Amino acid sequence: MRKFAQLLILMISVFSLSSCEKDDICIAGDTPKLRIGFYDTNNRSQAKEPQDLLIIGMDKSTILSTMVPADNEGFELLIPLNPSEEATSYYFVQNAELIDGTLSGAVELIEISYNIKAQYISKACGFIANYEQLSMQQQSVPSWIQEISVEQTSVINENEVHVKIYH
Repeated sequence: MRKFAQLLILMISVFSLSSCEKDDICIAGDTPKLRIGFYDTNNRSQAKEPQDLLIIGMDKSTILSTMVPADNEGFELLIPLNPSEEATSYYFVQNAELIDGTLSGAVELIEISYNIKAQYISKACGFIANYEQLSMQQQSVPSWIQEISVEQTSVINENEVHVKIYH
C-alpha cells in the first residue's frame, strides 16, 4: 500500500509539472507600430532627414521624436497607432523650436485611418492588433510635406516601410 501511495504521488507530480505550457511567458506579443520613411521630393529614391522633427499626438501630451535605424535605407520613424480607435492623428512639426513655452515650426496635422484586426498570439500574450486598409490624409494646409505615399496597406510587422513622406 505504501509503494502504491508513493507511485500515485509521483504520477500526480509528473502530470502537474507537464501541464505548464511553453507560452506561459509572452515574448512576441507586441502590436506592430507604423514605420514611416522620409524622402526627398525632388529625388524620390534619396532619403532625406526632416530637420528638427517633433511629432505630437492629437491629445498634445504624447510626444514622439525618435528616429530608428534604417539599414542604410534612409530616415525612418516608428509611431504607435491606437488599437481601440480606427484613426490616430499626429502633428508633424519640422524645424520645431520651443522658446518660452511656445512651440514654433512648420506644422502638419496627419490623420491615419485603418481597420483593426485582432490576432490571437498565445495564452500568455493574448491578442495583438494588426492594422489593415491603412490610409493617411493631411488635415491641414500643406506646409512642408509635399506628398504621402502608402506603400503597405497592412501593418503586421515593423520590418518594412509602410508609408513614405516626401518633403
